[in-house]
Amino acid sequence: MRDPESRGDDLDAAVESYVRALELTGDDDPQRTDRMIGLANCVSRRVDTDGELPEDLDRLVALHADIAGRPDLVDPGEACAFHGNALRRRWERDPESRGDDLDAAVEAFVRALKLTGEADPQRTDRMMGLANCVSRRVDTDGELPDDLDRLIALQTEIIARSDIEELALSAAYSVSGFWLQRRWERDPEGRGDDLDAAVAAYAAALALTSDDGAHRTELMAGIGHLLARRVGSSREQADDVDRLIDLHKAILARADLDTQERTANANGLFGYWLFYRWNRGSIANGLDIHDAVEALERAVGNDPLALVPTERLVTLANALSGRLNGRTGDDEVYERSGDIDRMIEVERELLTRSDLADTAQAYAIYARWLLERWNREPSSNDDLREALSAAQAASDKTTAQADENIRRYRKAQLANLHLLCYVNKVPGASMGESVLLAESVMVSHDVGTDGLLPVLRRLTRQRSVDGAVQQGNK
Repeated sequence: MRDPESRGDDLDAAVESYVRALELTGDDDPQRTDRMIGLANCVSRRVDTDGELPEDLDRLVALHADIAGRPDLVDPGEACAFHGNALRRRWERDPESRGDDLDAAVEAFVRALKLTGEADPQRTDRMMGLANCVSRRVDTDGELPDDLDRLIALQTEIIARSDIEELALSAAYSVSGFWLQRRWERDPEGRGDDLDAAVAAYAAALALTSDDGAHRTELMAGIGHLLARRVGSSREQADDVDRLIDLHKAILARADLDTQERTANANGLFGYWLFYRWNRGSIANGLDIHDAVEALERAVGNDPLALVPTERLVTLANALSGRLNGRTGDDEVYERSGDIDRMIEVERELLTRSDLADTAQAYAIYARWLLERWNREPSSNDDLREALSAAQAASDKTTAQADENIRRYRKAQLANLHLLCYVNKVPGASMGESVLLAESVMVSHDVGTDGLLPVLRRLTRQRSVDGAVQQGNK
């Protein structure tokens, strides 16, 4: 053991010496157990090295099975645990065809725990060994109905152990949070308590992790993910959104955000939740919208928009739209110079994306902001022309299954643009098409909800009246 790199032959010779020793030791000899353990120890050192022989791992499993059955063991629990570890190692090499090894490893650790007292300093490690094996079975064809419940119960016991070191305790809380989350995901309606418990477990793990801890950022992200799942549900707690924002702000200050993409993702999430909080309407958080746009612009960075993920662009567009529109019941003007140009630029890029959830909606939004920019600066009809084209695309791409109000709005938008373009002599506009669209929108006299320009609404109604008079004169 003083020079394992260059003394591999010594390990092979040690194995052969123990083999010969066992050949010379009777089954009832009081030294046989110790010599079997010596051989197992040497074979174990050879496994997973360049010197491993093809049969070594099988030999190791068989040795530990024999040792666990010896009547003269000082610590039979230890022998069962070693047997479980050897079985697990063999399963890891061929999980597809070695499922029985994993089941046998679980049973070996169960026996080890039965033979290990509550006060035994080895009990915690053996519980961890069992949890490790049971966790490998979860989400596989070999999973048993009680495996996930058993795993969570094991982690709860491990956390309660008085002899667990702080670093291991942090890991135990983290693992517990992971499996609680998994159980909640299988039954969100019936397992809401698991989501809350998972948040608490990750928070406990974070509290035990130093600022320079290797997994601190990962834990913070884990809590953020779970809090995000809770927001908007009946389980949401009053401070969840504030906690999310504080978490993502802290993540952005971490030194281990070592790639541009990780930093962009962190900024994207920070911006998303700032916008979410602002959009809920709290006057105290009125400035969130500006911080949100800034964070989302950092997430986009200086890359061409074509390289930015669609989801990130959609979030930026939503925040810009929020700043342009303001909030219901809030008289504050949030718009900043350049917002409408940036909004149009982002929407134009989104229209090129094949993974966009609702292309018709994107065209309708694009048309809306082009028209708004033209209303502010009507000296050129370029925006008006492009808005008409976008509104036509929005109408064409709106399916018959879409909500009736959405279909009416998009027809009204297209009717308005045909009228405006016709009046401003934009090629392709049609006054007749504008009126026909308006008539299809005005299926009722619900003034103010059909989205039509007042002049177009009056014109359409007058046309309807004139048509009725002409019909009556026939």
